[in-house]
Amino acid sequence: MSAESDLEGVIEQEAALTFSRFDEDVAFDLGRLVREAAKALGKGVAVGVYLWDRTLFYGATAGATDGNRRWIERKAGLVRLQLKSSYRVVL
Repeated sequence: MSAESDLEGVIEQEAALTFSRFDEDVAFDLGRLVREAAKALGKGVAVGVYLWDRTLFYGATAGATDGNRRWIERKAGLVRLQLKSSYRVVL
């Protein structure tokens, strides 16, 4: 796939993957599901779910490091700055 076709796909995903409702409870459920899936696979992950101005969920499994947390925070900061997904910014 070319970067151009990837970009088109990401833009379509950004438009399609929206929540009809998003609040603290939805954020917690989303973060919990991702964490539980990683744990079931035996993977070390860190998960962050954010609203514009605050963290609504942060969780990690065994094997995650503080570097994972900082990476999540940098990605969230880029999204806030550019108003688009980090992959779209790269493309």
